[in-house]
Amino acid sequence: MSEGEKCLQAALSHAIARTMENMTFDEIEVVDIPLNPEITRDGMWATLSILNPMKGEVVLELSREFGTQLAREVYGVALGSAISDESVRDVIAEILNTLAGRFIDRLVASQFKFELGLPNTGNGRAHLNSRPVAAMVVSVGSHFLTTSVLGQDFESYCLNS
Repeated sequence: MSEGEKCLQAALSHAIARTMENMTFDEIEVVDIPLNPEITRDGMWATLSILNPMKGEVVLELSREFGTQLAREVYGVALGSAISDESVRDVIAEILNTLAGRFIDRLVASQFKFELGLPNTGNGRAHLNSRPVAAMVVSVGSHFLTTSVLGQDFESYCLNS
């Protein structure tokens, strides 16, 4: 693994851990397995463009069951009570927005401002437009969450910061 990849993986791991701990009070464990479509089969996804100072995209994927669990925790909805897919996608988008902000903040000096796009969400598998420059699978209890970072600007920025 190159120094740039190590830098990105460390920033991504930190961002995921802080986001999950602060938003859902869950601890994560990094799982040393490759990205696998079966992990998030029957899943949901969110993507977020990074517009400035680097260009790229952050993608979050998880199972529908896990997304529903997270939405229940965030909204305080009891088990057995209905929760809409829209509510679940809103929570996933907010988690990704926070995660991406923490990730970029870790890479850029404090005097730089960064700009994020608006999140997109959907059901099934996310279709990645390019090979990730960083990717991580984490477990939260018995569930998995995958995060991918796309765009060469990330690695070059990481090496120059």
